[in-house]
Amino acid sequence: MHEVLSHEKKVARELLEPESLRARFQSPPIWQPEITDENRYVIAAAIIAKRQAVGKVTKAAVLIPLLLKDEGLSVVLTQRTNHLRDHAGQISFPGGRMDSEDQSPDDSALRESKEEIGLDPQRVAIISHLSQYLTVSGYSVTPVVGLVQAQAEYVLDAFEVADVFEVPLSFFT
Repeated sequence: MHEVLSHEKKVARELLEPESLRARFQSPPIWQPEITDENRYVIAAAIIAKRQAVGKVTKAAVLIPLLLKDEGLSVVLTQRTNHLRDHAGQISFPGGRMDSEDQSPDDSALRESKEEIGLDPQRVAIISHLSQYLTVSGYSVTPVVGLVQAQAEYVLDAFEVADVFEVPLSFFT
């Protein structure tokens, strides 16, 4: 395996425990997305502003599911099917557009996670939200962070989701 930033100090395991994460999200750092050509945040912000000006805001939410496992937390990710018009084959968090009956980003993220991978909302404890993310396709996405109790299996929406898999949180940190 190729290590990126192998000279950097690893995040201590105890900081990746559920209670440490809960505490950290109680006082999150002040954060603004980096404005670079790579993430096109400025372009996305302009698109969102134009859409807002004419009353066309498209809100969405994704769940960042942190799976509780004996060996530590894992992140649950999906791979989208190859035939989809938008984001075909991409690796993503479960989630999507807010429906009119959704009262909050939490509702959207949990509903979409149930629809896409069969995740039981009763097994998810929401612990925080990350800053909204603006996309060049005109979406304002709220990332919802939740601790997830393992379930026996996932039931995939075969139209939208090709696969679901887990990656140890320590791999990302």
